[in-house]
This record gives sequence, C-alpha cells and structure tokens, in this order.
Amino acid sequence: MSEWELEPSSYLGLAASGFPNYFMYLGPNCPIANGPVIFSIELQTEYMLRFLNRWQKEDVHSFDARKDVVDDFMHQKDVFMDRTVWTGDCLSWYKNPQSGRITAVWPGSILHYMETLATPRYDDFSVGYNGSRFAYLGNDFSQTELNPNVDRAYYIRERDDGSSLFRNLMGNVNVSEPMDVKAENGQGRTLLMSSDKSYSVPEATQRVLVQGIFQNPRLKHNIPEGAAEIAAKNVKFLGNSQPSVPINWRFAESVGALKGYEASVLSLLIQRKYKVDVGEIRIDTDHASLFFMSPLVAQIIGEDGTLEQFRPVDPKNYKIIPNTDKHDTGGLYRGLATNIYKTRDGRYFHLYGSLNSDTTLKALGLPVQDPSITEFDAAVARIQGKVEQFDSADIDHLMNEKHKQAGCIPLTKEEYFTSESGKANYNAGFYETVKAHEELPPAWWPEQESKPASVLRPLAGLKVVDLSRVIAAPTISRSLAEMGASVMRVIGPDLPDLSAVHHDMNWGKWNSHLDLKKAEDKTKLWALISEADVVIDGYRPGVMEKHGFGRDAVFEAIRGRGRGIIYVRENCYGWHGPWKHRSGWQQISDACCGISMGFGRAMGLEEPVTPIFPNADFCFVTSTGIIGCVGVLHALIQRAEQGGSFGVDTALNYYSAWLAESVGEYPAEVWADLWKRHDKPVFRHCENMQKMFPRVLPAMFQKDDKTVFQPQFFEVRKHKPQEPRLSFRNRFYNLSTRLLTCALTLEREEMASTRLPGQLTSMWKL
Repeated sequence: MSEWELEPSSYLGLAASGFPNYFMYLGPNCPIANGPVIFSIELQTEYMLRFLNRWQKEDVHSFDARKDVVDDFMHQKDVFMDRTVWTGDCLSWYKNPQSGRITAVWPGSILHYMETLATPRYDDFSVGYNGSRFAYLGNDFSQTELNPNVDRAYYIRERDDGSSLFRNLMGNVNVSEPMDVKAENGQGRTLLMSSDKSYSVPEATQRVLVQGIFQNPRLKHNIPEGAAEIAAKNVKFLGNSQPSVPINWRFAESVGALKGYEASVLSLLIQRKYKVDVGEIRIDTDHASLFFMSPLVAQIIGEDGTLEQFRPVDPKNYKIIPNTDKHDTGGLYRGLATNIYKTRDGRYFHLYGSLNSDTTLKALGLPVQDPSITEFDAAVARIQGKVEQFDSADIDHLMNEKHKQAGCIPLTKEEYFTSESGKANYNAGFYETVKAHEELPPAWWPEQESKPASVLRPLAGLKVVDLSRVIAAPTISRSLAEMGASVMRVIGPDLPDLSAVHHDMNWGKWNSHLDLKKAEDKTKLWALISEADVVIDGYRPGVMEKHGFGRDAVFEAIRGRGRGIIYVRENCYGWHGPWKHRSGWQQISDACCGISMGFGRAMGLEEPVTPIFPNADFCFVTSTGIIGCVGVLHALIQRAEQGGSFGVDTALNYYSAWLAESVGEYPAEVWADLWKRHDKPVFRHCENMQKMFPRVLPAMFQKDDKTVFQPQFFEVRKHKPQEPRLSFRNRFYNLSTRLLTCALTLEREEMASTRLPGQLTSMWKL
C-alpha cells in the first residue's frame, strides 16, 4: 500500500481508511507485543464476525474506516506512547525509524484491547448500502408478534411503576434499574455510560460552547471576530458521558466550554501573530473538571517516593509554602466568620470575614478570639446567635456599607436577574473592554532575545505585572504563564494572603514584595509597569487608585513609550449598578446569583448552601481564570490591530450569572444518578467548604479515580500541579509553566540566590 510507504496507520489494528471492506489480522498497532498473538487473532475474528452479521442483516455494501477517526486513534495512541519506553531514541522494529512513531504496539494491555473490541463503533465507519438503509425493517411485523407464546401487550400495566415501557422479552433483565455499560477509549480509560443515552457531558459541553457562548446575544458583542469559526473547525470534546462532580450545576460543561473558548481565542492570536493554523484542539471534560479543584488535588512526593495529599495549612509544610494567613482565618472560630447564617426575618445572610475576621466579628459584637470554642457546632451556634438578631437587609447594610466588609443576602437566580444590580450588569457579557489613547500605534509586545516568542510558546516575552491575591485574579496570570508569559506577582510584605493555594496559583511566576506606602517601592513598581504589556488588578474597587496605580494613572504613565498597555480589573458584583463598589469573593457571587440556593434545593433543602468547589474563582471573567485570560488575549489582538491601550473589566457575577442562565443545572434524572453515585451527601447552609471537603473528596477519589483522577491529567515536578487542559493535535503549541524572562531578565538558576534589581526579593527559592 503506497499510503503506508513511509508510515502505516490503522483503525484499531484492523482496518485502513480508503480501503472499503478491508479487514486485516495483526495490523499496525495491534497487540503483537502485549500478549499472546493467538488471543489477538481470536479477538479480531470475533470483531469481524460482528460486522459480517450486520452486513448480511442490513444489506450493507461497504464499511470504510473514516480517515478522521483513524487520525484521532493515531493521535490518542501517540499520547499514550509518549509515556512509555518505546519512544526511546534507539533502533526498534516497534517504530519507524529510530525516532519515529510507534507502529507495532497496542497502546495498552491485551485485556484493554479485548474490552476495546467488545463493542464495535459502527459510526467510526462510512457505511454504504445496496439499497435503502431501512430495508431491514422487513414485512412490518416484529419477531415478537410472530411468536405465539409471548405477551404482545407487555406495555399494559395495572399501575405506573415509573419504569420504561421497554421489556427484555428474551430474558429476565430488570430494565427499570439503571444499567451501566463499560467500554474503553484509546487511553485505556473505562467509560461508564448510563443506559440512558440521552445525556453526554462532551456533547452538552459542545452545545454550551456554541449556543451558550458564540450564539449568546448577551456575549456576542464582545467575542473576537473569527473565534467562532476556529471553534467550529478545530475544538473537539471527549470524556466520560456521565458527570463526576457531585454538584447539580453543570460545572464540568461550563469549564469545558470556557476552555474551548480560550483555545479558540488563543488560536486566533497565533493565527494573527504567527500566520499559523494550530489545527485540531481536544479538550477532555473529565480533565477540565479538575480546573476548579486544582489546589485541592495536589500531591507531594516524599523522599521515599510515596504520594500523599499536599496540605499547605499543615505547619510542617510551611517551609515549602510560607504561611501568609496572618490573622488566623483558617482557625475554627474565626474561620466561621465566613459562612451562611439565618436572619431574624427568616432569610439568610452570607457573612464574610475576608482575610481578617476582626471587623466582621466586632460588627456583630463578638470577641475576635474565643479559645473556649473547640467544636464546629459550638462556633456556628455562637455566631448564629448574633446574626439572627438582625433582619437580612439590616445586616447587609451593616457589613457592606458601614464596615466595608463583604457579605450578601443569598438570592434565587430569578431574584438576582430582577435586582437592580442584575439588570444593570445583564448585558456586560463575560467582560467589557474600553480603549484609550488611540494615537498609540498598533503593536504586539517586544521580542525578548533570551526567550523569543514562537508558535510553541506564543506569549513568550509578554511581561505581566500581577497585583492580586487569593484565587480569582491569580488564576488569570497563571493561565498566561502557561502560555509563555513572564509574570511578576507583587504583594505588600505585610498583607495577608491565601497561602493554601500558593502551590497552585503561583506556579510559573516570580513573586515579590513591595510596600506601596513607601515612595521608593512605588518607584520600583512603576519601573516594572513601564516594561509590562499587561497589568492585572485584583483588589477591591478603588484600592489601586488610592495608591496611584489605577487604570487611568497607568494609561497616562506609559503613554510616552510608544505602545499601549492592557489593564485588567476584577471585582465581584460587576462594574454597573448599586453594588459595584462592594467587596466580594467567590462564595458571595455564588450566593448573590442563585448558585447557592440552587445547590441547597437540589439536595432537598429550602436554604442556600455554598457549592463545594470555588468554580466562579477559576472560571469567571477576565480578571480570573479562563475568561480573564480570554479577555487579555482579545485585548492583545485588538492592540496589535488597532493600537491604543485597552482596559478589561470583569466580575465574578458575570460568570455566575452566565452559569445560572446559559449553562444551568443537570436534568433531574442525571442529577439523581450523580448524587446517588456519591452517596447522596446533604450539606447545610452553615457548613463551609472546609467542612465539605473531607466528605466529598475521599468519595470522589474512590468513585471517580478512573475518570477524573487519571495519572495523565497531572504532571510531576517539584510539586504536582495539573497538566494544562488543552491538547493541540499537531503539537505546535506547548502549554506549560516555565520561568521565562521578565522585566528583570534573570534566569532560573540566578533566582535561587540573587536579590533582584531594585531589591525585589523573590518569595520562592526557584
């Protein structure tokens, strides 16, 4: 075969594309070296007989393995082989040639091959028929009707028992009970597919990407031109059909679709800057589900090689991740200043202690410390006793307006969308952009001689100043670092932070301390910004303006350098309406937009319950996570084509509102099955994430280890963050976090023992 002159490719070692009705024994990538050859031949024979059966029954003219399917299989096989010894740089008859692709080994075990062939995937073939494809319907009668001993009216019952009308007439299978079918994909993953074929996470994710993002009238006004076409052509979703995260909201579908959106806009940037089409992009929805729980699933490899969960709040790990919880927000009593409590008028209020609970506790008339409280229920009761003395509107005003503390009355999604804030921000979309100083010429970012930008690392040389804490905004800069950007995170030396996520949020960045109350440190920050192309502001509205580093001040300061800058701002409630000045966090956004109320109701409660994972922090808009990263990429493209500087405004509520309205909850039967598979946990309004995690994570590790927690979803370094969640098939583009050059132009080895220019001291020994 001339097509195989340089390199053979096959469909499961059985068929070749372009050769109808051609089935072979022991073809390319069949398990010749994985087990007994005779057993492989038997498996292939049984597989071929199934095709012959359909051939005769349905008057098939030809079966031809589709080329796109063969290409998909070869890619999946290559992903597996990259983790094996077969790819070593040596001569072997398993590959072609010395450093070529592996062509003579199955990507898995012999039992894996057996499971793969157990159920033919006929839709992987182009099927031709001699006549009508429905000729097999025959004489309009079923075999049941021709059997005089069978009950032909099996669908008539004395009462409705809720089961399907279908009955298995040939046996005693109780089809009213859910049935699981096991199959294997090309990575050796067991896919558990419900007998109800009506729901598929990858298919639903595709619909969310197309209908919920690109065709969404609330978002279309600010979607980069050309991104939708790239997504339609290149973005593909795969993964388990059933959801795995025991939450009623479709988190996996939302993050998967947003990853597809991010991939599309990144591909657009690569196309515009490097004149290259990156080709097909694969997103595994199981892998994507890890995005919003990534700090929680990190593991540490001990000196003896054993794995254990990394617990940054354990004092023994402070030498790895310095503890920046300066005000004991992780303590039992003070930590529960962040929680949902019932109010006097029968509603609820999400109290929030932020990174220092003193103000919240004092506002309630409570002591800032109470060593006598050592039990969770006692701490909840103490604070609940104070909160229930207030009506919800009164404590909302007390916290937000008088004491400038975060907090909100949990709403239903209907209440949110009819609120003044909901209406004012409804058309904001995922993010909003503003342009300034149009006289500045179009420009990408300057090339860095030591780390030049390329298709492989598309943002290499892009300098990002990250002024943020906790989760939301740091997730943006981490995403940019994965794409090659040089990120300098700046924080005050005395400011508290959520160090429990630093092992994840700070990976791939430089970290520095600057005290903006000191003139000399302000000068150093201006020096960093003067060379940067992106500034990320994750503090509450007005904080950076107070220190002289607000958006307008930065726009004006860099005006004379000859190119614009991207300035990203993130808040909780959005940049319009009566709450735009308020402070807020992920749990506040969940409560505000109806996410918490929806979770409580899904568990049979009429009360708000904070969802288990910080989904909004990781997924929401421009200042955070995926959408925040998209906003930066979009603004970079705009600056390159139009010139000027660009501001990007985003908010946690922009994501949460989209989740509530455009993504939604699982269908009732899907949620019921998902909840049952995880033992139907019920959480109350007063149980915070720290209370939920010990119950949910062990169950997920046990029940979802074959879907969500797969080894290939992680990468091993000095710690174990996740692998990036986008897979570019032609491997032009490498997503990972490496230390690149930034304004300080120091290499990794220098960082370990060097005080940086301007006395910027690295927080980590890199």
